[in-house]
Amino acid sequence: MMDFALKTFGLTKSFSGKIVLDNVNLNVRKGDIYGFIGKNGAGKTTLIKIVAGLLKPTAGSLELFSSSDLNKQRTRIGTIIENPSLYPNFTAKENLRVQCKLLGVSDEKVIDKLLDIVGLSDTGRKKAKKFSLGMKQRLSIAMALVGDPEFLILDEPINGLDPTGIKDVRDLIAKLNSEYNKTILISCHLLGELAKIASCYGVINEGKLVKEITASELEEACKECLCIKVDNIEKACDILENKINITNYESINEDTINIYGDFPNSASINSELLSAGVGVNSIIKKDKDVEAYFIDLMEGKTND
Repeated sequence: MMDFALKTFGLTKSFSGKIVLDNVNLNVRKGDIYGFIGKNGAGKTTLIKIVAGLLKPTAGSLELFSSSDLNKQRTRIGTIIENPSLYPNFTAKENLRVQCKLLGVSDEKVIDKLLDIVGLSDTGRKKAKKFSLGMKQRLSIAMALVGDPEFLILDEPINGLDPTGIKDVRDLIAKLNSEYNKTILISCHLLGELAKIASCYGVINEGKLVKEITASELEEACKECLCIKVDNIEKACDILENKINITNYESINEDTINIYGDFPNSASINSELLSAGVGVNSIIKKDKDVEAYFIDLMEGKTND
């Protein structure tokens, strides 16, 4: 049986009659880095605020750690929503000390440990207002880690960062997941960066959850293939297997076949099919990258 950090059931939210979330069923498994993807205004931050208890849903419900006792279970999550929330005139250590007091954490030894984890142990008396945006994001993550939550929810943590800052935050997220066993939901616009660390994804478009897909399923969906549209799919499959010796293929629908792996050139496949009386409407080599795949989903296109 799968364990989930978060499940939503028909989660819906409207503001002044406008639906922002529409019957969303999200499933975040414990141990995953879940990439939450969508355009600005798609509903990502609204859903995160509902999970964190900052908004109430119009309809639907959610569970945290398979429990509907949300007040209790929210003590097991840490969140960063929208911009880093820091005390600009405090040092990193002072910011963490305030957070510890707010959450009732009395052991201040945790402060030095958290600063070490996020790579800010050498910032000394430097005030947060003088930190780079990347440093501010890492300090925000450290503050979200106060209380040792099991589930981190990070809203656009690499938005606006330079390449070095992106790598630092990306590496930190991967480390928190692999070394500290944190389940992480991360919303992000930089799809190529997200693909380097996420183990599964949820794509939201205009308030609707379009698709949930694992990293391995994404790899399969984006791999190179030869896409053939024919007028007789059963006969075409028979020719592929018994005359051309192609077995690594998939029937996508009633007229489309995708061939994967090493395959003969398209001209020879086309010739064999035509000589057997199979009409070939098109034959195209497809090699969709991750960003193109997600952009299609966010624009309401299918990926068949």
